[in-house]
Amino acid sequence: MAQELYFQFSGTTLSEALLSIAERTGSNIAFDAERLGHPVVDREISGENTSELLDALLDGTEFNYQQQYGSYLIINKNDKTGILAHTYEGARGILLDANTGKALPWADIYLDSLKTHLYASSDGSFLIPTTNSESRDIYMTYLGYHPIDTTVSTDASSGPYIFRMEQKSELLEQVEIEAPKMPMLELGRDAGQYSLRPASFINLPNYGETDLFSALELLPGISYSQNAAELSIRGGSGDQNLVLFDGFTLYNLDHYFGAFSALNPNVVENLQVFKGGFDSRYGERVSGIIDAKGRSGDSLATSVYGGINLLSTNLTVEAPLSQKFSMLLSGRLGYSSIFSNFMIENIYEDQNLSTSPWSGGRKQSDIDPKYNFYDFNIKLRYHIREDEEISLSAYGGRDNLDLEDQVVRRYISTNILDDSQWNNYGVGLTWSKNWNKHFSSSIQAGASGFINRYSSFISIFQDSTGFPAVPGPGGSDILPAVEDQAQYGYNEQNYLGDLYLSFRNTYQLNPAHKLDFGIIARNQFYSLITESDQTGTTYVSSGSSGLWSVFLQDVITPTTNFMVKPGLRMNYHPLTRDFYAEPRLSANYVFDNGFRLKFSAGRYYQFLSKVASGQSYGYNREFWVLADNQQYPVLSSNHLILGSAYESGKITLDIEAYYKTFEGLQQQVIIVDGPDRYDFRRQTPVLSFDTSPTSIIVSGSGRSFGLDFLLKYQERNYQGWVSYSLGRSLQNYDMINEGNDIPAPVDRLHALDLTQMYSTGNWNFSLVYLFSTGQPYIVANREHEEQAVYQTFRRLPNYHRVDVSANYSFHIKKARFRLGLSIINLLDRQNYYDIDRRNFLFNNISYEETSIIKSQGITPNVFLQFRF
Repeated sequence: MAQELYFQFSGTTLSEALLSIAERTGSNIAFDAERLGHPVVDREISGENTSELLDALLDGTEFNYQQQYGSYLIINKNDKTGILAHTYEGARGILLDANTGKALPWADIYLDSLKTHLYASSDGSFLIPTTNSESRDIYMTYLGYHPIDTTVSTDASSGPYIFRMEQKSELLEQVEIEAPKMPMLELGRDAGQYSLRPASFINLPNYGETDLFSALELLPGISYSQNAAELSIRGGSGDQNLVLFDGFTLYNLDHYFGAFSALNPNVVENLQVFKGGFDSRYGERVSGIIDAKGRSGDSLATSVYGGINLLSTNLTVEAPLSQKFSMLLSGRLGYSSIFSNFMIENIYEDQNLSTSPWSGGRKQSDIDPKYNFYDFNIKLRYHIREDEEISLSAYGGRDNLDLEDQVVRRYISTNILDDSQWNNYGVGLTWSKNWNKHFSSSIQAGASGFINRYSSFISIFQDSTGFPAVPGPGGSDILPAVEDQAQYGYNEQNYLGDLYLSFRNTYQLNPAHKLDFGIIARNQFYSLITESDQTGTTYVSSGSSGLWSVFLQDVITPTTNFMVKPGLRMNYHPLTRDFYAEPRLSANYVFDNGFRLKFSAGRYYQFLSKVASGQSYGYNREFWVLADNQQYPVLSSNHLILGSAYESGKITLDIEAYYKTFEGLQQQVIIVDGPDRYDFRRQTPVLSFDTSPTSIIVSGSGRSFGLDFLLKYQERNYQGWVSYSLGRSLQNYDMINEGNDIPAPVDRLHALDLTQMYSTGNWNFSLVYLFSTGQPYIVANREHEEQAVYQTFRRLPNYHRVDVSANYSFHIKKARFRLGLSIINLLDRQNYYDIDRRNFLFNNISYEETSIIKSQGITPNVFLQFRF
């Protein structure tokens, strides 16, 4: 999906504006720098490709452009002589690193006889315009390389010329040179929109793998967690976010319990993030959008790069298969567990559990998790012609977790063997074409899905012969003085599949109106099977449904300062046999001093979502279902965002207030009440109202609201920002707590993130501070005579963490290296980020084990990256 680019020029010369467009789009734009160095531009422009941007920039000026051979030549509308009036004929050149063969983007090429500067594109190519002269003296320079001064023929049949530049001995690694020019984080024009460049993420503290989602969690309104699968955007749950990679949907988002994301940073070119209020091009989710564009293989030279650290290793190969055909192959492999020593700790021990001899306490035995994962990416791209291409992108990943845990009390012990395996996959075939400078189209077909398999084998052993029996109501014994044991298992399989076909178009009706329209067809299907020996029940649920969506929006720019974007998305869902309209509206106004006002509102529907499992244990505890408006309702949301931003020089300030409503939320509640129930914490019998485990799925509504604040500062060797979020996320179910508000699992009142990055020479340093209010968790589900369920809540302690990192770049002959150290939780603060609950029924005794999952203590990791 094409992404709209936005520029704001104030007192900028036309030549500087053209250079900015060339740098952002990777296009080769040829012009007379001296003649275009005098006109001054004061306007905002936007577009999805170079042609649209040049149309907007040159509108109302004396200049126009011509396009040929993949380059853009700026010409004078009236002057038919001189360099500006030449057509795109001439010799093509390509500038490469003499040692690595890597293209040198944005290199400066000076034509002395014409007093003109040209600039190489992102692939190092450029076009030398022809004149009456048969040859041309050219002078090429690139920072960190020895210049080239030579003479070439301008006859097109003589090219292409391959120029290889030698590195200077004091070479700094290329990324160090370019980083100050390309900030990691930029504000988008729409409310709630950010653009991020993953190439800079390596300088942030990490677990050894550069992590994309950890960087996203440093933004206001996106809560951080050590489980990236639960990425929360402005009070929404993880399944309410649409994560796209090259157009197809990813359904599982993390490896290593969320230590880093399932998206390999080596294959991601850029990220677009929408925290809400997104326009009608996007749909099918009610919270946020993460749109990742994958890298394409190098079309000029083969390159190999990757890295190794204490947790995993990765390798990527880019290679040209022909002049028009390129390939990228990438893979990662994990080989250890970072939670080996402290995955689970009983929460009661932190709440001053009674030392009564009856309680026996809970002893944490050795927990032995065995964890590994792999993932891979393949990208093939073929240039049919300059204005048309076809690409194939594929992703696959698999995680395996085996965990043994033993809970020991004086009179009863529980041994648990868990086996989890989950797979994530996606593939997309995309054809795109620019029909002319006004109209472009793309067609994409593909499939994606998620498979989760979970099994648990539980052994319970009771030996209370050394203790007196505990009397219960009616004369029976809650804990008889007996020796007994039982074994039972639990199995769950959840499968989700998604087939899709889309046709998208952009048409520039006139300078003030740009139309986006398209149609998307999907077929989604799922199955869920659970088997429990404990309850003697088998639960089977499955379904499939198509989804037809059409969208239309008009990007209206009546003036250079004002933009309004009305849109409509219509859906038809055959399973519910109903139509769903999603009106959208956004607008922004930019004042001459750089101050901006922005607004966004819309309605959103979601037909595929997760139900939170009441048996809150195991890694992937929630399960995917399709809405049928019977057992599973359609999820809907309304968004309203108001905000302002200010950008001036090195400073960026962004403030947004938001309000969201939800309908169709679901929660599965499991209540285990045997004939008698025992509370190990209080050592007392508990009267029960049922004789068997109860599982119900309840539906309700919710709302989230808050304020996001971002202050960013950047200069040549430093960039940093502080983000703060103030927000609440509440839910309401008629069958829970008499319909009163309860906190959503992601509810956090305060979140503060501080990010600092500094570079000097070959060194990069960074520091990240994280703080948030502790998230809520359910202490217990209880049946009530007058209502279905009564839930009691507590909150985890507040979360504090300081992470630091440093890395050093160097080269050895043809190879470049980066050696780094990251320390997570530098101050070794004890933090917690989740709660596990598991219910048991044994010998007419029901009880619940509640465990807290600790975040990691101080965790260092060393990594080495390489490029050949």
